[in-house]
Amino acid sequence: MRKFFSSRNLMSWIWPGIMIFAPGLLCQSQRVAFDHLDTEKGLSNNYVRCIISDSKGFIWIGTEDGLNRYDGHGCKVYKHDPAIPNSLSGNHIQSLYEDHQGILWVGTWLGGLNCFDRQSETFQRFQHDPKIPESLSHNEVVDIYEDHSKILWIATYDGKLNRFDRDTKTFRHFGHDPQNPQSLYGEMIFDIYESPGQPNVLWVGTNWGLNRLDLKSETFKHFKPDPQNPQSLSYREVYTIYEDKAGTLWIGTYGGGLNYFDRQSETFRHFMHDPHDPQSLSNDYVRTIFEDHSRMLWIGTQEGLNLFDRENATFKRIQYDSYNLEGLSNNVIYNIYEDRSGALWVGTYGGGVNRFERRRSVFQHFAHNTHNPQSLSTNTVYALYEDRQGILWIGTESGGLNKFDRKSGAFHTFKNARENPQSLSANTIYSLREDLQGTLWIGTSGPIGGLNRFDRENETFKHFEVKRHDPTTLSSRTIFSLCVDRSGVLWIGTFDKGLNRYERQTQTFKRYQHDPRNPASLSTNTIYSIYEDSQGILWVGTLNGGLNRF
Repeated sequence: MRKFFSSRNLMSWIWPGIMIFAPGLLCQSQRVAFDHLDTEKGLSNNYVRCIISDSKGFIWIGTEDGLNRYDGHGCKVYKHDPAIPNSLSGNHIQSLYEDHQGILWVGTWLGGLNCFDRQSETFQRFQHDPKIPESLSHNEVVDIYEDHSKILWIATYDGKLNRFDRDTKTFRHFGHDPQNPQSLYGEMIFDIYESPGQPNVLWVGTNWGLNRLDLKSETFKHFKPDPQNPQSLSYREVYTIYEDKAGTLWIGTYGGGLNYFDRQSETFRHFMHDPHDPQSLSNDYVRTIFEDHSRMLWIGTQEGLNLFDRENATFKRIQYDSYNLEGLSNNVIYNIYEDRSGALWVGTYGGGVNRFERRRSVFQHFAHNTHNPQSLSTNTVYALYEDRQGILWIGTESGGLNKFDRKSGAFHTFKNARENPQSLSANTIYSLREDLQGTLWIGTSGPIGGLNRFDRENETFKHFEVKRHDPTTLSSRTIFSLCVDRSGVLWIGTFDKGLNRYERQTQTFKRYQHDPRNPASLSTNTIYSIYEDSQGILWVGTLNGGLNRF
């Protein structure tokens, strides 16, 4: 089922934590983040069997309980209605295909084949009739494919390959004949595929192996597993067939892993799961293979997604993690497709649809993970600051101060410890700033909060006292904003006690506060932001007091 894809403006969500913009294409080392479409967002069922994108820009999703048309905002669901003869013939959707005329074909389990009329939004049914030999061979439709000659092929679960005649609306059947060694070899068909490099050859995957159909002679050549030949097919059940842009034919088996087929020698190289090798294929049950526009090969298995590194013949595994909100929703992968925008759609068996948007993936997301002590301490982030050494500091709500190691991707956290007077004074941090001497200043909040000065060498914190009746001390314990001007002076904006200027030599503070008797005083005492412009003028942003020019 290799189809034609396009896309509209589709889903996007914002999660808490930190997003870091990382320009460039996805590489093997980058994290893959997914958006999710499931029953909570309107999908009719989370067991997704097939996905395509049509020429009109819709995403069609076949589930075990209904056909879904997704427009980027919501799903329109089509289901079988016994009272309506031109409704969908069955709710269990096995396969989808849009042909060269833009006609959508729908294969169902026990309901036969459906042709969708877009104008009337009705379905024409093609079903098995034992009285008509030219009818569909069986009502369990597994796969649909249109070859280069515009001939439509339908695979049914009884092991028959059906060739559809559009003019007569009849089917010609190809099946296994024990008396004919050049007939189809298999009792069940799983996949149909035409190699772009061999337009007169159709590949058919069955429960007995791989078949190559010569469309001119209408004969089949068989490739089967042979225990005596290590270069034969690794396993008899062939679930998926795919040719990449380099012309390599890949075979996915249901129990024997991934196979690379060498056309010249007609031999197979196997890639299988090794429990002792974390860079091996995650699972030997391969259901789908896809190469995206950046020529990355994706393999969907019973145990997650795999990205194949051709140079090193290794795999990067992407698997379900219940603590990762942007991770894969389920490990059983049924299909992988790419739309015109380059977004990758992954259908899972139980987890709905996962969508990987490359443009969105340039943002790397860091969030708190209860199982990882080196993750971000909490997901509510109030302050970010990169110092002159390139170190990224993160101030959080109740999670303390985080120091980020760009190489390892780990976070080191500094928190208040009651028994240690040189620890951070409070764990809620609203502001961070480095002065001209390289000293890091931290503005915290709470009953024991206030201004902190960080000693990098000893990793200790100095706190500054707040005394109501001493105007030379800091005016408040809740610090909203910090600014270091061109002369190196530190300015501190507080929640309720105005603006403070730190006098470095005397280690005292000068307060600037609202005075209702003085129209030239600060307009209000809640300071949200402080900024020095190119002329050395200080601008102070307040709550309900407007902008102040100092």
